[in-house]
Amino acid sequence: MKKFLPIILVLTLAACGGGSGGGNVGNGGNAGVPGGGEIFNPDDFVKPEYNGNVSHDVVDSNAAVLTMHSSVFDETARTQYLIDAFGEEYYNALIAELSGKVNDAVVDAVENRVGSARDNGGKNFCKSERDCNQMIFDQMREVLDNLDNLDDMNNKDIRNALIAAGFGKEISGHWDDIKDYVKNHMNIDDIKNQGEEIYNTPGKGSGEFNLKNTDFKAMLTTIQNNVADIMTLQIDNDGRVIGVVFKDVGSGSSRESPAILYSGLKRNDDTNRFDFSDPDGEMPTSGEMEMISYAQDLGLRYSDFGVLVGAENAKITVTDEDGNVSERDLSGYKLPFAGGYDVKRIDDKKQIASNVTFYGFANGTVEPANASGAKALPIESKNATLTFNATNREEHLTANFDNWYKLDVIKNGMGQVIWVNTDDCGRRIPTEYVVKDTPLTDGVQNESVYFNTEFYGDDNIPAEAVALFQYQQKVMDTPKEGGGNLNIFLGFGGRTK
Repeated sequence: MKKFLPIILVLTLAACGGGSGGGNVGNGGNAGVPGGGEIFNPDDFVKPEYNGNVSHDVVDSNAAVLTMHSSVFDETARTQYLIDAFGEEYYNALIAELSGKVNDAVVDAVENRVGSARDNGGKNFCKSERDCNQMIFDQMREVLDNLDNLDDMNNKDIRNALIAAGFGKEISGHWDDIKDYVKNHMNIDDIKNQGEEIYNTPGKGSGEFNLKNTDFKAMLTTIQNNVADIMTLQIDNDGRVIGVVFKDVGSGSSRESPAILYSGLKRNDDTNRFDFSDPDGEMPTSGEMEMISYAQDLGLRYSDFGVLVGAENAKITVTDEDGNVSERDLSGYKLPFAGGYDVKRIDDKKQIASNVTFYGFANGTVEPANASGAKALPIESKNATLTFNATNREEHLTANFDNWYKLDVIKNGMGQVIWVNTDDCGRRIPTEYVVKDTPLTDGVQNESVYFNTEFYGDDNIPAEAVALFQYQQKVMDTPKEGGGNLNIFLGFGGRTK
């Protein structure tokens, strides 16, 4: 393991409570944790039914590796695209017309620029934002498919179709002679091709986003500079998960970057197993890894968390900078990941108006110091919580592990971890997995922490949360760098009640 930038933490003791419990948190302040002893029951959640357009076969295939939905709808991006294309004033007039609620004042205000609104005779009125947007794009597609018959079409219909297809700037100023302008200045095949591309692009013509539109963070090693690895799902044209790739973002050494160490992860048919085989790579690999979602019982739609775990035959052949070759056994080795749909992620937590608690699971691994010779310890809590205080934007993760500690972590509104607590709750923790009150030092601060949370929901109202937590401290004096470090790798997923 590598050394990290110094960080100051406070490790203290707090009273043990239920798996979802807690209370005031000493020097961390009150993070809005519900009363101790509350029992979390995943059966209380009603799993939302999937209603997307991805085929049932693909949905069943993806369910073998992920709990989250294979696609989600989000009308916000599509509406914004149309507002940007048409201008807000005309977009509102167009929606009013299509919904049968024509506002004469609005239409008159734009009449000189875009032409009079056309009475559609009371047929095919749309009834919702999603329905109306879809009608705009369906009409766009119909017009563009028939551009060879320009003379038989309505000028306004042609204009609207071209604007929706992204040609608004090109046809600006040619409202009266739009047909002649299209014939003389625009390639009809190019128009049709761009229109079809717009129609099928999520956030433009399509309000449906599939797993290509997700973003995951992962922990492949101890994290440097508060930067996690980036994990990307490879998705085929049908929306099926077919592989996993990692991006080097400077979280590990350049020699053993995630992109090199974990290349070639291709999914085996519709299973949760991935071929870990890249025999010709810079670091040759062999064997398999399994993807396991820990969110099965939570009914998460927009997010997910879990691990990629090495099967018994998973190995990497590593060549160090001096040319020495060794084989690294990855059997049982877990790579935690967490993330979800970009369009459902709440990027600005300042927009969250009320305190919120997410109830869920925490799963991970305690990796003892290499010099101890002990095996990694899997840990799991089925009554974990993550709370968010809307006033000071403090976040508090608490999880009680039967075979380890009760863990409490607090991050302040500036994104700094200010409080980490482990309480043995009277349990006898094996020496190899004990967290010291103060890490050993050899002139530097031998301690590091990473805690990243992501909230997901509709209209900036959080309904789901995932998190990754990592903590490292030096617990043994060893001559080899990193050989004496204890590491905790943890993932969390939860949802509101």
